[in-house]
Amino acid sequence: MDAIKADGTENIVLIFTHSNYLKGSGGTEKCVIEQVSRLLQRGIESLHVFPSEAYSFLGTRPALYGVNRNDRFLGFFTPAEIALQVADLRSRLVSVYVHHLMAWQHVDFKQIVSGLGDADVPRVYFAHDFYSCCSSAFLPCLNPKSGDFCQTFDNSCASIPTCGDKLYRDHLREWRGRFREIFSWSDEIIVPSEFVKQTLAAVFPHFEHKITAWGHLRLTPDEMKFKTAADEISVTAGPNKPRLAYLGYKAEHKGWSIWNSIFNDPRLLRQYELFHIGSTEQYSPYVTTVSYTYHDGGSMAAVRALERHRIDCVVLLSVVPESYSYTLYESIAAGIPILTTARSGNIAHVLAASHNNAGLVFDTPAELIDFLNDVTRVNSLIEIPRQKYRLDSSVYLGATLSRCEDAYPGEASTEDSDLRFLSQAGDKKTSRCPAIAT
Repeated sequence: MDAIKADGTENIVLIFTHSNYLKGSGGTEKCVIEQVSRLLQRGIESLHVFPSEAYSFLGTRPALYGVNRNDRFLGFFTPAEIALQVADLRSRLVSVYVHHLMAWQHVDFKQIVSGLGDADVPRVYFAHDFYSCCSSAFLPCLNPKSGDFCQTFDNSCASIPTCGDKLYRDHLREWRGRFREIFSWSDEIIVPSEFVKQTLAAVFPHFEHKITAWGHLRLTPDEMKFKTAADEISVTAGPNKPRLAYLGYKAEHKGWSIWNSIFNDPRLLRQYELFHIGSTEQYSPYVTTVSYTYHDGGSMAAVRALERHRIDCVVLLSVVPESYSYTLYESIAAGIPILTTARSGNIAHVLAASHNNAGLVFDTPAELIDFLNDVTRVNSLIEIPRQKYRLDSSVYLGATLSRCEDAYPGEASTEDSDLRFLSQAGDKKTSRCPAIAT
């Protein structure tokens, strides 16, 4: 237990996530990496807590949780042990960040934060997805206006296909009740996009006043991208063959089955050079895999990989609604058109708001593949000049720690202010600072 103790007098932020951010590669981990880095620049340490395995949110079995201090893993501890150390450190705590409680047990979270006692510590909940709304983080069918979800995606809900089932309704009532407790306890609720804000406010209307949309990345206009003769030559192939890329990690909810059908389609193989940006697995002789890591390359790592391999078009094939999607903004920053389907959530929302400047949204995967089979139309999409951008992390540290230069906030409006510039060629985006305490 002594391993948790933080020596010195530095201020500390307590961070809760669903995974070890030192090893993960998802959006939540990227966000935490940037936060920890920014805190250290300010001389603030972080104590990061995550589950040792996947527990049930409503479960009560004995559990262990890992602890990182900044970038050093300290070991696994019981909730009681961590709560005692939180109590010892509370005079030095300047904020609590709850990033994700997937794989957590609610009782364990309550026990650990009980160590805060009556300390007046700012508490920020980051709703990275829809986990607070439903036990399935994957919600392919949702109504943002009513907050109703009529279908789930993951196997844990396979026996309860709709929210109309009474057993599931009872479960859902308890689930959301626990999150109402957490939202009542939280001072702020930060979401990554207006798309998520609309849904969360519909499900938890009493907390709408606490919800702020704040994107993970800031886009600064860099230069215009024009297709040139040099672009006609692929890194690995002959001329005049468009380079099509799957960007991100391999996962079924990211549309892996659709990508699998693409790289096994003889006609598409004749018409395209295929790349997977973000993989080390050599799973097909017809796909060039390119690895990169956010840990090492930062917010521009994927952009540089896309540019280095002269990718012409990116497919983002998520079959569940994305709440943000780093890969979306990485593709936009590289000036590369995106193809997606209507089920991709914030990806489709952004492309629609861009008036097709950033790419195209198709109703079904079949329609997307039909479009790919028409190379003339694909080339016409590729040849449209597009703005390129520099990506910077947009780090939110809470109202009491954030300053204007740290981050760019999304506006609480019916249309994302982060998207307007995509439909306004040459209109440079001006960063504005929210009303925050300093």
